[in-house]
Order: sequence, then C-alpha cells, then structure tokens
Amino acid sequence: MCIILRKCRYAVKSFKPFQIVEFADIAMDRGVVTCIGDCAHLQKCCELECDDSIAVPGFVSMHTHVLPGGNSTGYSVEVVRRVLDILVRYGYTATHIVDIDDAIIEDACKAAEEIGVRISIGPTISNSKDLKKLSYLKLFKRSQFCFPSVNISSVEDLDTSVLTAVKEFTSAYSPPLHIHITSSENLSKTLAFYRKTGSWPIIVLDSLGLLTEKTCIAHASWITTWEIERISERDSCVILTPFADAVRGVHGVAHPTLFSIGRLCLGIDNPWHRPSPSLLFDIVALQAIYSNRTWGAYPDTLQILHYSTTLGSKTIGGSPGIIEVGKKADIAVLRANQDALDKSISGFILRGLAQYAKYTIVDGKLVWRHQYA
Repeated sequence: MCIILRKCRYAVKSFKPFQIVEFADIAMDRGVVTCIGDCAHLQKCCELECDDSIAVPGFVSMHTHVLPGGNSTGYSVEVVRRVLDILVRYGYTATHIVDIDDAIIEDACKAAEEIGVRISIGPTISNSKDLKKLSYLKLFKRSQFCFPSVNISSVEDLDTSVLTAVKEFTSAYSPPLHIHITSSENLSKTLAFYRKTGSWPIIVLDSLGLLTEKTCIAHASWITTWEIERISERDSCVILTPFADAVRGVHGVAHPTLFSIGRLCLGIDNPWHRPSPSLLFDIVALQAIYSNRTWGAYPDTLQILHYSTTLGSKTIGGSPGIIEVGKKADIAVLRANQDALDKSISGFILRGLAQYAKYTIVDGKLVWRHQYA
C-alpha cells in the first residue's frame, strides 16, 4: 500500500550528518521510501497530513525489560504485547527485549509482527543451567520483525566457564550478544569481580573472545577509560539507560570518553519504572548527568537522537535508521506546534517527544495514528 506524508513541516533524513528538508512529501510503497520532496505526481496513495509535524527516523530502544517481575508464562506474552503497543505510540519502531522466558519467544515474535514493531529477542543466560536454552536459537526463524540474540544477565555473576560455553555457541551460530555490566550503586560488585578473576569485566570478555562487533554492553556504569578504549577497538556497542539509572540512584557514571566510541545506543530499560517510554526523559537525563561540574560534557539533542535512530537500527539490523529513497520506511512523525516560542528544530522535536507520536510507520505500514482532540 502506498502512503504519502503530505507537506511535512520538517523531514529529518538523518541526524549525523544532519540532513533536513522543509515542507516535503515522503512517499513509501512496498516497505521502502520512494519519493522525498514534491511527490504530487503520485496518485492513489493513502495521504496523511504532516504540515504541523516533523518526520524523523523511527526510534529504537536497545535495552527494554518487558516484564515487571517474574517469568510466569501465563501472562507474560500479554505483558510483552502491552509494552510493544505502548512503544509504537511513542514513535519506537524497534526494540531489544532483555527478559523473557524462552518458551514464549515464538509467541512474542508473532505479537511483534501483529503490532508492527521490530524486536531483537533471545534466551537469558544467568547460570550454567541456562546454557541449555541456547539450543533454541539453532532453530530460530529470523524474519523482518524478529531477530535472534543472546542475553547475559550479569557478567559479574557468571563463572568464566559459563562465558566460555557461550563463546563456543556464538562461534558456531553467530548471534548478537547483549551483556549487562553492573549498574550497582557502588563499586563493590565490580571490585569483587576483579578480586575473583584478577581483571576487569570488559577485559575478561575480550580475553574470552566475547567482545566483538556483535556485542552490546548495557549500562556500563562502572567502567574504566582503558575498558572504553578496548570497546572502541573491538567496535562493540555500549547501551546507555540514562533515565533508568538516574531514577535508581546509580552512582557510577562512565567517563565522557565514552562519547568518542563509534557505537552508542539508548534504552528505556524498564517501562514500568517511568511515567512513559518517551525518549524525552532519556535525552534530558543524559544531558543532565554529563553537564554537571564533574564532567562538563554536554551531548546535544541531535547527537542523542543519532544514537536512538541510526545506530540503534543498525545494531538490531532491521532498518538503516535514515529516511532515504530506496531505504526501508521506519518513520516516527512528531506533532510540533508552530505557535510555540522556541522555533528551533531541537525545540520542535523535544515538544513532539513529550506526547504520543502523530504517526508511527514500520516497513511502510501505518501501525499507529493518534487522533488529536
């Protein structure tokens, strides 16, 4: 089905480099963008008014806990469905799911396809008994909405023998790795790991061959500058969860050299612990954390949006995270009030993030439309 976003006030094609057009149509058909600019020549398309709005690449949460607690298979699929449904309302087109029972992964994939959101998903390894869950991925049916992965709940809590077994599996089947590095309120857990192994978590992962371009490190609240350098050398990804860490009172904050690595993404962490999954909370939290007197760094809004769109999409692998002719059409449309005092593009985007998205489009299909009173 052909869809045209008519006369978007702004259409941000990418955030790095920052490419923007004004009063532009965006047409899409068969899952890809077919026209940007004046698309009046296209007929018989579903037209969506966009003159009061900003079209941006769809948002990606690379770290989402879908379950409020427990792993009861009696209700967890419906909880997953509920979380995914909320995410698309805020312009998210893809997410990585952290916690889920391996018995319902297939049902979760079906729910994602029905709602129209891309998910990265897989078993969670918390101990040696969980290693048997890896066999599920041998038969995993990858689709345009569902991508396989392996979650490691906490490096500090696992023996190296378990990590070695995960390495053997990933060498054979090459699924992406999603690994928690401690987000505790003090350094004690990381120091205990160092006393046990004689090294820091990132260095141990690297020595085992688990630090690769397919590895994502979540939180990384207590991490050294030389570990950051090693992550950069291996082209691994770090996922920041600024609002969640701020709410939990986590005192460990990674050194600002983190912003020099090639791959940074954002995650909403646990949607049950925040007013909404709006990306606005994470933007404000990240800027507040790093703009204090200690750090003096200030990642700007467009830089953070790059983490949450292009880099997140490339990491999951479902979409390029840009709006460009011939590319997959994953788009969030934010409503912006022209009468507002702050008429900068960042101001428009921040106001649009504070509410439901006007439209959310995944694979060229309209999966959410907000009816404004």
